[in-house]
Amino acid sequence: GIPDLCLPVPKGIYNGLYIEMKYNNGRLEESQKKMLRELAAVGHYCVVCYGAEEAIKILTEYCNLKPIDTGNREDAMRHQNLTIHKGGKVRCITGKG
Repeated sequence: GIPDLCLPVPKGIYNGLYIEMKYNNGRLEESQKKMLRELAAVGHYCVVCYGAEEAIKILTEYCNLKPIDTGNREDAMRHQNLTIHKGGKVRCITGKG
């Protein structure tokens, strides 16, 4: 299904923001990976966040994106699309889906 948090507001180079929330040792299901990939393929920024603190960082960065880049990547998120944010560490979403 659709990720837990959705901000359907274009910012920077993205059409919207989708965050799948997890906690403790929760894992992404293949269907969730597939949905995140499909959303990213049509221009959304999609991430998995473990806990509110990680989600707040992503939301804040997304909301502060500029409409155009003046040479300092102000219109794109710092981390690539389709990443997992847990405990201050970032890794790519892997697997089929």
